[in-house]
Amino acid sequence: MSETNKKINQIVKEVMDIDISMINSETKFSEISNWDSFNTLMLISRLQEDFNIEFTAFEIEETKKITDLYNLINNKIFN
Repeated sequence: MSETNKKINQIVKEVMDIDISMINSETKFSEISNWDSFNTLMLISRLQEDFNIEFTAFEIEETKKITDLYNLINNKIFN
């Protein structure tokens, strides 16, 4: 796993207040017990700040799984 993906996992863990072992790249956000609209906003804000990127509303709406988040962020910072 890349350092970027590890950092994403750490942020998800902190914002969602979950044990990171409970998720993997194919985990859907809807399967995370603490996933709600407030935590979604907190996660988006934290990721944008930590990676110095911005998401569009469409990108956020289309991101359904952890792997989608990896791909989105990696594409933004490496392209």
